Amino acid sequence: YYNEYKSYLRMPRNVGRPNVSIFVRNLPYEVNSRELEDIFEKYGHLKDVYIPLDYHTREPRGFAYIQFEDTKHSEDAVRATDGIKIRGREIEVCFAEGDRKKTRSNDEEAR
Repeated sequence: YYNEYKSYLRMPRNVGRPNVSIFVRNLPYEVNSRELEDIFEKYGHLKDVYIPLDYHTREPRGFAYIQFEDTKHSEDAVRATDGIKIRGREIEVCFAEGDRKKTRSNDEEAR
């Protein structure tokens, strides 16, 4: 019974419609963009890694958007990384449902 339950838990999640941007949730708050680049760049060339910060505390919010140059690369990344552990936390990876908001403060947050 336990093995059947484990198989059920690893069933693919609703990963959304394929596009070049992926959404990564359940990240440790200490993770940085360089660490995410190291994990995801093996699936293809990255255009952007964005870790949103809380407006008031300026601390990471526990999720990120990663943009690839090619949809094939983002598909490979979602397939390979959904459910992996980063610093002991199992991450969820799916296709982003839209582009991140473009504001003047996004460039400041990425630094």
